[in-house]
Amino acid sequence: MTLSSRAGFLKGVSASVMDQALLSLLNLAVGMVFIRFASKGDYAIYAQVMALAFLTTSVQSALINSPALTLLPRKTANERGHFAGSLFALQVALSIGFAFAFGLLAQIWPGAVSLDHVSLTYALALGLSIWAAWLRDFVRNQLFINLRAGACLALDLVYAVLCVGVLGSLIFKHAVVADRVLILMAVVGGASTLPWLCKAGIGFHTNHSQVRGALSEVWPLARWSLPGGLVSWAFGNGYVLIAAQVVGQSATADIVAARLFVAPLGMAYLAWGNVFRPRASHWLADGKISTVARVSYAAIAGITLGVVLYLAVLAFAYPLLEQHILGDKYRGLFQDVAWWGGFFLASGIAGTGTGALLALGRFRDTFLAATAGCLVSVPLMFLLGSSMGKSGILLGLTIGESVTAAWLFVAMRSGLQTTVSPTSQ
Repeated sequence: MTLSSRAGFLKGVSASVMDQALLSLLNLAVGMVFIRFASKGDYAIYAQVMALAFLTTSVQSALINSPALTLLPRKTANERGHFAGSLFALQVALSIGFAFAFGLLAQIWPGAVSLDHVSLTYALALGLSIWAAWLRDFVRNQLFINLRAGACLALDLVYAVLCVGVLGSLIFKHAVVADRVLILMAVVGGASTLPWLCKAGIGFHTNHSQVRGALSEVWPLARWSLPGGLVSWAFGNGYVLIAAQVVGQSATADIVAARLFVAPLGMAYLAWGNVFRPRASHWLADGKISTVARVSYAAIAGITLGVVLYLAVLAFAYPLLEQHILGDKYRGLFQDVAWWGGFFLASGIAGTGTGALLALGRFRDTFLAATAGCLVSVPLMFLLGSSMGKSGILLGLTIGESVTAAWLFVAMRSGLQTTVSPTSQ
């Protein structure tokens, strides 16, 4: 890696870290608002609606965003704009379709979010949340592919400021309920993202044949990442729906609240992945395979050390956090927090392995790893949750993520060792 390349990489990492720190603080703020000003039931419903929205964005990531990260760096500047435009047209159609379908599903099957009845406002909240999440994820992904982490930071800063204004208004009006928070945050998400479309390098002049051509190009990759993304969601986000069915709304709110304390780890991983994955694709396109290997192993070592230190500090500070932040409704959650720490250690290793494998184009390996983890995790969550309560849910979740992490690490080592390039340096 040259000096200028290293400087650009570190600049991108810094911007991405600041971006994810901002989003982590926003996520923490939303959680704290629900903890302080809403019922446990509302918090559980909010978490379940977001889990369903994340289910659809796992489809977007597998079918659009992940293949784009692999394919776009290999194209010329002119080809990138047209290809990105075709993917954008595809994602617009799919996001609208998913928003309508899931809103209708919530009306027909309210038990999916552990309710007897879903009002039109909750169905609207789900649909808008899906549409806004797809738009934001697509534009942010394009900015990172173009190595414009600073622009993504600016986009998210506007989004965060507007969300804080919305939350403050709801607190002032004593109106912190799940449907209002979801609808207003979705509107803010869409409104704050639209101005950045033109800056994301998207060519909007596309036709049906170009869209079909783009789909045929991404499908050989997506046919593995799509099922892999779905099974990853099943235990990575689907735990909220499983918990609501097995241990009830109150315990589910406890699990979600405990996750807030280690959520900064997840956001740090996203920050790293947002820079590492496109950079790894560019490095591989240039034949710099050993660079990808060195950075991957260093990242895993750093993640392991970072998680251990973070949990040690958190254990020391937790009594104060419980006293001054959680309040009486959410006392006694440190065991849940500790389980989440184990989950996020495995998740960090899995994320680095996934990034390297996707850059290598080995989407099949990520699918197999996610499937193995899902087949272990989901039955365990039902079984252990029924006998151990919320600790059983978290234990099953952690074991499944550990299986996935181990599989991905082995596959990454194999992929980097067997990829040979004469220009590797």
